[in-house]
Amino acid sequence: MIARIAARRLWTTPLLVLVLFAPGTARATRPAAPAAVDWMKFRFDNVNSGVNPFETTLNPSNVQNLHIKWMVQTGSDITSSPAVVGGVLYVGSWDHSVYALDADTGVPVWQKVTGERVLSSPTVVNGVVYVASFDDSVYALDATNGNTIWATPTRNWVESSPALWNGMLFVASVDSGVYGLNQATGARVWRFRMGSRSYSSAAVRNGVVYIGSRDKNVYALGAMSGQMRWKSPTIWWVDSSPDVTDTSVYIGSFDHRLYALNPFTGAKQWMGVTGGEIDSTPAVSGGAVYVQSADGKIYSFDATTGALRWSVPIGGEMHSSPTIAGGMVFATSATGIVYALDPADGSILWSYDVGGSIRSSPTVVNGMVYFGADDGKVYAFGL
Repeated sequence: MIARIAARRLWTTPLLVLVLFAPGTARATRPAAPAAVDWMKFRFDNVNSGVNPFETTLNPSNVQNLHIKWMVQTGSDITSSPAVVGGVLYVGSWDHSVYALDADTGVPVWQKVTGERVLSSPTVVNGVVYVASFDDSVYALDATNGNTIWATPTRNWVESSPALWNGMLFVASVDSGVYGLNQATGARVWRFRMGSRSYSSAAVRNGVVYIGSRDKNVYALGAMSGQMRWKSPTIWWVDSSPDVTDTSVYIGSFDHRLYALNPFTGAKQWMGVTGGEIDSTPAVSGGAVYVQSADGKIYSFDATTGALRWSVPIGGEMHSSPTIAGGMVFATSATGIVYALDPADGSILWSYDVGGSIRSSPTVVNGMVYFGADDGKVYAFGL
């Protein structure tokens, strides 16, 4: 998820500079992969899996050959995680802007200036970019030119990333509300009031919206009505976003625990303990759950029992979320290093130090690894 981040500076004149580097557990059955895969939203899909099962270019035998293909400088920090759709990368920046960049070259396509910082990760569907801003608004932008299709106000700023299902858009605000909006018009259909603010990005599965809150609860809401199905208490804040499978809802908490909950009742199935706060969103693959913790480690738990499989220190507080692709676990860290790990034991297969903190979760698609960093750059790695 996008963690709560205190304002450090405001940028009013966004600047884009291009720098090119010449190269050298079970889920529903997925359709066959197209020639090029789209990464449409934060955590890849509506259930926040963080898993790209279609990645065939990158694998453990060639990952050591990853190098910077391009990087683009924006006007401030990037904690938004990129979406890549139709050969275009979309990402938000603290310089008040949403950027569209050519995913192969980094060449700018357009830049849309909102009224405030953009920490939300874009969701891109059917030629529309859905994203939220610190100006207390949720936007629908034309994916070809960035023009505003609609903008809907909330009662406070929004850091979470939009989810779409059945003509509805779902997003949480620090005004303690979860909003269900009409996808086409932005009109508010419902608003569910939680007991405190939320930075969690909703997951949607089988007509149910799952989301966490700083009122120390995980909620399940009816997608069309906003009515509560259940809530499950934790010991402390839930800034993490849920990852929902057929059998479990996996979500982290500031109480240092990773929870597995029954998706129909909210009953706790197991709790895995880490050494720090968890606002990372877990990724589930191959019977294992992977999650990052503020203790500077990435953890792997058995998805069914919660038994610890391994933990590996990768440095600094970690507010990003791991990605599974090409038979590897990709992770970024506050120490500025991006990693590819072996899912079996956490051993490091590849790493690269960009020289500054990274809070953007990696997007791994079509043989490329994309993320933003606190130095204001969007990075693209390829073979």
